Amino acid sequence: MQEAPQELSIAELVDILKVHFNRIIGYWKLLSVMVVALFAIGYLYAFFQPVRYSAVTTFSIDEEQAGGGGLAGIAAQFGFDVGSSENSLAKGDNVLALFGSQKILGNLILSKAPFSNLSIADEIIKAEKIQPKRIKSFPFFKVHDSWKNTGDFKDSVYAQIIEHLGKKILSATKADKKIDIYNVVATTRNPVLSNALSTLVVQEVSNFYVGLKTEKSAQTVAILQTKVDSVRNVIRANMGGRAALLDANLNPAFQQPLIAPREKELEISSSSQALTELVKNLELSKYLLVKQTPLLQIIDTPRYPLKKVRMGRMLTGAGCVFLGMFLFLIYYAGKQVLAPKSN
Repeated sequence: MQEAPQELSIAELVDILKVHFNRIIGYWKLLSVMVVALFAIGYLYAFFQPVRYSAVTTFSIDEEQAGGGGLAGIAAQFGFDVGSSENSLAKGDNVLALFGSQKILGNLILSKAPFSNLSIADEIIKAEKIQPKRIKSFPFFKVHDSWKNTGDFKDSVYAQIIEHLGKKILSATKADKKIDIYNVVATTRNPVLSNALSTLVVQEVSNFYVGLKTEKSAQTVAILQTKVDSVRNVIRANMGGRAALLDANLNPAFQQPLIAPREKELEISSSSQALTELVKNLELSKYLLVKQTPLLQIIDTPRYPLKKVRMGRMLTGAGCVFLGMFLFLIYYAGKQVLAPKSN
């Protein structure tokens, strides 16, 4: 029969820990050198890291609440449904997700930088040192270039810039949970680029968000406007035809030729009634479009000098020391486990 493993008492466990603690203290010279060296490495690493500049743009969203109040009642009388078919993406805090959209960021980086003749993508490449060994001449990306995925080196750089922009340069947060005020922060090695990115990305998101919110209403306005123009053209054509028929019948003694002009009058009358209703619906749809169009109002823009973002030297040094000590303990534990046990 196998003997049951003996359980360690607290006193025995304390004695074992004391033995290993004394053994570790025996490495005090090595540990001292490690602490100094690791702290110096971390400190110098942080010291030589380039300074980054942070630009903050604050904006608010003012928009009509979906399906609210008398607006919905008036619209329902004319057969319009306000709010029930609203795009689910265009609601509340979902606007924050748009700041990471590849489509929006792709449009942004291919636009012209306001402070140079290069594209935003080229300025990011220069500032953030993206592929510095392979990209040595500019312009690399053309301004307002229509992008086509061809699978070449430029495609990989394009994807790398968008990923870098979304994860390491831009951040969007809600300043207060109770009110729709948002902060967009852009952080790069170039203060001018940071300033431009923080405002341009808000404009890009604003255009997309407004289009998303008003897409269906804008389509309704366009359809009604086309119908109104078409009916007006029909009325003009009928009025011209009636006048031509009356001119052709200069003798009022003959009644037969008057039938055609009277038919034209009936067509004009019915078309006019239809035009009246269409114009009412068109004006209402325009009103609804204006009410449903959100306003992204910029509250604060970046001001120079921008906030400098540096890597904490003391904290980086302490982190390196902690990591080194942790690895040393793993080495010591592994050495004790693999060491041959004495009988």
